[in-house]
Amino acid sequence: MDESSSGSHANVETDLHPPPTNDEEYFSRQSADAFIASLPPEILAAIFVCARPTRRFRRKIAFEVTLSHVCMQWRGVALTTPALWTTIDISSTSSLSWVPIYLQRSGDGLPLDIRVDIYAEDRFVRHSASKNTAMVQAITDLIGLHIGRCRSLLVFTYHEETASLILSRLRHVAAPLLERLRINAGRVNQPFADPTAAADYILSDGAPRLRFLETETMQCFPLANLATLHFHRLQNAEPMEYEQLTQIFAALPVLSNLSIRGLMHSSQWPLHLTAPTFPMPSLRSLMISEDGPFAVKFLLSVSAPLLQSLWLDCAIDSTTVFEAPQMLTGKKFPVLKYLTLESYDMYTTNSFARIFPTITHLHLSYAALFHVRYFERALVTVPTVWGQLATLIVTARKIDQARKFFEALCRILPDRRRAEAPLQSLLLDGDLLKFLLAKKSDLLHEHVIMEELRKDNYSEFWWVNRHEDTVDRIGVPLIGDP
Repeated sequence: MDESSSGSHANVETDLHPPPTNDEEYFSRQSADAFIASLPPEILAAIFVCARPTRRFRRKIAFEVTLSHVCMQWRGVALTTPALWTTIDISSTSSLSWVPIYLQRSGDGLPLDIRVDIYAEDRFVRHSASKNTAMVQAITDLIGLHIGRCRSLLVFTYHEETASLILSRLRHVAAPLLERLRINAGRVNQPFADPTAAADYILSDGAPRLRFLETETMQCFPLANLATLHFHRLQNAEPMEYEQLTQIFAALPVLSNLSIRGLMHSSQWPLHLTAPTFPMPSLRSLMISEDGPFAVKFLLSVSAPLLQSLWLDCAIDSTTVFEAPQMLTGKKFPVLKYLTLESYDMYTTNSFARIFPTITHLHLSYAALFHVRYFERALVTVPTVWGQLATLIVTARKIDQARKFFEALCRILPDRRRAEAPLQSLLLDGDLLKFLLAKKSDLLHEHVIMEELRKDNYSEFWWVNRHEDTVDRIGVPLIGDP
């Protein structure tokens, strides 16, 4: 271990035991230290395991390593507690040197969580370089040898070819413990996989517990038991035919949550105005990002009678979906409760209310408050639209139009109450909430409960999913993050 690492551990000890400021604190500290020292090793080990953070951060000393450098007692307990060493992080060539140590200390009987985050290294060091080739080969061998113990696997690279090379080691192998698999690449230079490959090309010997998959392709993984699928389309990926997609969805009989992000190149796909053409009977949560034309065609084509949450992060500016006969019945998704419209300009609020009349929670994410008058007109019409709407969730990129939002609320809230369809609560981003509270409006406080939107007070599936602490989590902090 180098001097910089040793210095970091010294700082950790200093933080754990700051100098006492008076005699009372000194004796209290001595008593606490004596109590900790008297704990049986098995109790101390259980405390260590419970205190282990779920998320891991690059360029920070791992929790289990820190524990092993506090004192001799803690080191002995930490090194003989296999559950502390089951998360293997690989972010560079140097981090590979720790892998044999973690494998030895984790023993043979516990599941492993393997996290390969080499995005930065893969971006600046080409595959052809001997350093990168050796690193990728070592990672590939590691995954191939230990996939049988793997509970979760993250592969996060810059080049698609790198991710594809790592996955190639998983051909015709079994992963009996694998529950979560995430394959993310930032850039594609060639098709991710052979489009003629069989659906069981990867992990073809079985992955019976695989319930969560995030990937740029759906053609080479076992899909039958998936409950959650995040499907990303990279910018240069080849077009996907309508028949190809529907065949894949037919192989997902228990899929509950589906997220599709990126351009699907659906201009040649059929448009089903009168009735859907393929069923997804278990689907409860749907998110579509970046591709408005695809979103329109998908919503018209799918039958999802159990859908409860719909998140649209794309521009639905076509009247096609709003005027389609099957949508105008208002029964397309009969139990839909959560509707999220991201970066929404509010022009079509009334149209959305007409085709999705059952929602109870409306989330306007990064809303364009300048156009709030269109939202107001929709909510105060007669007869009342969205009669079951109880919670409004609003976040804004800027609050320079917050006054318009406040004035609109002052008209919407009493009007809805008179119509016996009251809004009960507002969940807002911190700046917007601060602005409204500064108004000290009795009208707002009388008609609605206002809270700051957090990760723990809104139960919509995709919101919870975005803020869930998992060992394979990647991405930037979002509203409500710690």
